[in-house]
Amino acid sequence: MHMKLPYGIELRNRSEQYCLRPRKNLYGQKNTGRTFYLFMVNRLLKLGYIQSSIDECIFYRGTTIFFTYVDDGIFIDVSKENLNRSVTELANVFNIEDNGDITEYLRVRIDRLHNGVIKLYQPYLIDQIIAELKLNPKCKSRPTPAASTRILHRFENEESHRNT
Repeated sequence: MHMKLPYGIELRNRSEQYCLRPRKNLYGQKNTGRTFYLFMVNRLLKLGYIQSSIDECIFYRGTTIFFTYVDDGIFIDVSKENLNRSVTELANVFNIEDNGDITEYLRVRIDRLHNGVIKLYQPYLIDQIIAELKLNPKCKSRPTPAASTRILHRFENEESHRNT
């Protein structure tokens, strides 16, 4: 990044060209998100979180899981005490706020059912696909591309999608 010298700074030698290097990243620059991500990863690792090898935006420590996307994040834990402790630890490092139970994240709806099941669905994405395909959104039944009764099997020589 290049900056003009601010008013009031005296140059020793007017024939030399000077460039200022900011001490920290400025909000709104192209690399701001990456700089914040690296800072956050460093702090989470120092707090004892382990970064997932499959998805770099997922961190875990014990039963606590932390999902992040740019500057948004979600904590998930089976223990309310662990959850509160994790939020408090990160609140000491970052300017965060607890918004309580989540119902939507990155346009994904999150519903908790009475039996403890968590249901995730994307109504916005579904509506967008229906609009792009110029389908009637009020239609209840859609033909599927394959028979719903067909059982799918893995190919014999296919590699697993998991990292081992």
